[in-house]
Amino acid sequence: MIMPLTDDIVAIIILVIVLILASVLFTQKIITSETASATSKHEAFLEDYYSTAINSFMHLTDNITHKQFNVVLGDYYLLGRYIGNPHDPALLKHQVEAALNNTLGQNNYYMNLTPVMTKSIISFVIDGSDSLSNERKILGSGMQTFISNLNQIFIIPPEIKIYILTDKPETTMCAPFPDIQSLNCKAVGFDELYSQGHFDVQPPSFGHGSYAEWEQNNPYTLNYKYFFFSADWVAGTIYATKKFIDEGYQRAGLSLNIVIPVSDKLSTNSIATECFNLEDRSDYIVCSLCNNDCSSAAARSRTYLNEDTYTFLNNHNTIVIPLQSTRCSFNYDPSWNYLQPSDYTNQYVSITKGFPVTPDLCSKPGCAGCSPGPPGEFCFHKNCEGEVTAQMNELATRTGGQLFNMEDISGDLAAQLSNIIEDAVNNYYLEFGSFDPERQRYVIERNILLPSSVTTKMSLVVYKDPYED
Repeated sequence: MIMPLTDDIVAIIILVIVLILASVLFTQKIITSETASATSKHEAFLEDYYSTAINSFMHLTDNITHKQFNVVLGDYYLLGRYIGNPHDPALLKHQVEAALNNTLGQNNYYMNLTPVMTKSIISFVIDGSDSLSNERKILGSGMQTFISNLNQIFIIPPEIKIYILTDKPETTMCAPFPDIQSLNCKAVGFDELYSQGHFDVQPPSFGHGSYAEWEQNNPYTLNYKYFFFSADWVAGTIYATKKFIDEGYQRAGLSLNIVIPVSDKLSTNSIATECFNLEDRSDYIVCSLCNNDCSSAAARSRTYLNEDTYTFLNNHNTIVIPLQSTRCSFNYDPSWNYLQPSDYTNQYVSITKGFPVTPDLCSKPGCAGCSPGPPGEFCFHKNCEGEVTAQMNELATRTGGQLFNMEDISGDLAAQLSNIIEDAVNNYYLEFGSFDPERQRYVIERNILLPSSVTTKMSLVVYKDPYED
């Protein structure tokens, strides 16, 4: 009878142990569940708290613009600059961080804003003159790769427009560019380039009161107009922006207009103004080749490089990235062999320069408008190159772009051009505060619709107190 009793006692002891363990596990589960619930509630509370804090920040008033910060940020995305001082990009960061310091605490946060691009367009405005024929081929050969690279930069792939300033057949001028759906090539003639709408641009007047007066007083020079309008890359930049507006790219959200003018000359050409007032074709050719006075051409080309133009471009989210070619690629025209000396050529060349008009005119030391380059090619008004660089750089700087010299390419043109565009797009990526990967943090992510109809993705990091569990 003793053995069964012992077995019962052992069984009871085992049962008690099992019950105790079950009780402990159950209690631990309850505590863990309550802790997780409390943590979840705390995190939800903090997310609501910091979301409310961001809303409060957005409605604070900037003491420079006297506008709420949600309006200031919306204007920045639409205009590409801080309206408090367009020439000081760091000022927006200073103003926003000062407000966030008051809202979230100094050194206690990191916030970045990434706008959602609804639509973008990239327009090449290409000089249609013969000296750019090789550059058009280079751009055309790299266009497929360029478009593929852009698809990695933009969430919504941009449309690509090619505008060639020319009155020659579109099929001929657009031949170097691939026939693909995402690219549209168009020849832009004289009348279309200077058409009215949004921002009027008139052709140069060449020392007369207006182009109409020049046309009326010099009807024999109309055949020279191709030489200035095919190189008018400032008017072409404005034209591309007007097309951007016409096609409704700014109707909703944030859309970028990136214009890439391509030329080796001053806008409206590097030929001296006096040449466009000469009646005789031989005179015009000799003048255009040998007159190396860049001052009149430089003044003429700056007609629309002014505050009105910069305001128009900035107000329509336009970034200009000029491509300057400095390659000597001006082909010697055999028809120059048949130039007939006239009063102007006799005076300008024979008397002033000291040599007669001959088939090898362009290679003469005194004909400084052109100078020998590679075999069979010439540099056209090389002395204007520095002014071309200065004017293109000014247009780029005033619109948030960057000048790009095609001869400085070390490798793939498509890749380097894509990198410059990516840098321009990244200017719209805003960061405030500093990110510290070593600190514990809360992360709140949400989309914010700004009053300008631009949606921006916000990622807010708020650092935990070091004594916080």
